Amino acid sequence: MFMSIGTKGISNSKLAANLSITKQAASKVIKELEELNLVRSEKCSTDGRSMMLYLTDEGISFYEHISSQMAALEKEYKKVVGAKNYENAINVMLKLVEFHQSHEKAAVN
Repeated sequence: MFMSIGTKGISNSKLAANLSITKQAASKVIKELEELNLVRSEKCSTDGRSMMLYLTDEGISFYEHISSQMAALEKEYKKVVGAKNYENAINVMLKLVEFHQSHEKAAVN
């Protein structure tokens, strides 16, 4: 969830929708991230009912650290299996996630 907030901010509603979770579930995790001083929330200037989420300075540092670790892992994985195999594996995993998400939505409707 933390990485989904990004460096430009996101509304709590949009974040919950992107992650396919309820706003209540998102709010619980957001509160924990705020307690860790990684995220701050502000009332949305265009919709007073919505909250905008932003990374704090500490959150930005952590975000950059995670991003760098992910890039290093990706580089290492590509060395192990080759860039083409790595990209194919990622594409397969994304298609499987899409498949499950579409089936979840169909089951709900």
